[in-house]
Amino acid sequence: MAATMREVAERAGVSLVTVSRVVNGHGSVRPATRLKVRAAIAELQYIPDQVAGSLRSRRTGTLGLLLPTIANAFWTTIARGVEDEGEEHGYSVFFGNTDDDVAKEARYLEILLSRRVEGIVVVSSGCSGARCRSCRCIGNSTRWRRTASARIAAAVPPR
Repeated sequence: MAATMREVAERAGVSLVTVSRVVNGHGSVRPATRLKVRAAIAELQYIPDQVAGSLRSRRTGTLGLLLPTIANAFWTTIARGVEDEGEEHGYSVFFGNTDDDVAKEARYLEILLSRRVEGIVVVSSGCSGARCRSCRCIGNSTRWRRTASARIAAAVPPR
């Protein structure tokens, strides 16, 4: 069973608020206390619950990428570009291989939407107008999309 923040607080002899401040890098914590908390985190192998954090912040730090196939090196280059650019901006990327199957693509879109990804890159097999419109509202960072598009395009060799 994974260690909890409460267990870290008990081991370090501090409050939950102090552990939260150390984990999130917020607020003032004395250096000696910070070291005690970090030692307890290491000893218990505590891993912060990002799902709980995303409920509060309404940010998941994730993107979705749906490609028709990974058998074609062109699409793996695109995947690498999206992953590299996402990582540079603090995002992790969930990847789905749709096999050019519209039904599979729709299932992946539902999964990504239910996981509240902050953006979805789709190379569609035949996305319906309604489905595509529902996805356009995700990912409000126009600046990131423009920057990412330019960098990914620059990384992809011409055909």
